[in-house]
Amino acid sequence: MNHPTIKLAGGHLNEPPSYAIPFFTAIGLVVAHWGRLEQQIDVLLISINKEQHSSEKYRPTPSTSFRMKCDLFKRWFVDDPRFGEHHEKAKRLHKSFLAASDDRNLLVHSNLQEFIEGPPPKMIARNIKIEGKGQNVRISRGEWTEDQIINAGKQISGINLALYEITHKVLKPQFLDTLQTS
Repeated sequence: MNHPTIKLAGGHLNEPPSYAIPFFTAIGLVVAHWGRLEQQIDVLLISINKEQHSSEKYRPTPSTSFRMKCDLFKRWFVDDPRFGEHHEKAKRLHKSFLAASDDRNLLVHSNLQEFIEGPPPKMIARNIKIEGKGQNVRISRGEWTEDQIINAGKQISGINLALYEITHKVLKPQFLDTLQTS
C-alpha cells in the first residue's frame, strides 16, 4: 500500500509564507474556544459525577480522554431522568461535542505539511493514527481555508454558549442538593 510522503521537519511550518500568517491566529482562536468548552465540561462533570449522586457504579471523571468525558456527559445529562428538562439540548450538544472533537483532532493533532497560495489560500495537514494493537497506520488529510478555521472556532464558541445554558442552571446549590441519593 502506498502511503503519502509526510514532512516531519522544515517546510512552511519553519518558514511560513506571509499569506499563511493569518492561519496561525485562526488556529489559536480554535484552540482557545476549545479550551473554554472542555473546561466547562470538566466543571460540570466534576460537580455532578459523584458517588453519592448515583446508584449506578461510580466511574471517575476522566482527566484526559474527551470521548470518555462525552460518554459521562451523556450518562448524566442525556440519560439521567433528574436532568429531564435538559435532555433534548444535551442530546444535541453530545453530538456536537463529538463532531467538533473530530474536527479539532484533525486540525490540532496533525502535522502541518504546507500552505497553498490559492485563492483562497489553504493549509494542508496530515494526521497519523496508530490503530489495532499498533499494527495499522491510518493517515488522514485535512485541508482548510482561513475562513473554514475561523468558522470552526465560531461553532465551538456556539456549542460552549449552548452548554452554558445548562451549566448556569445545574450548578446551583439548590439543584445539586436534589442529586443526593440515599
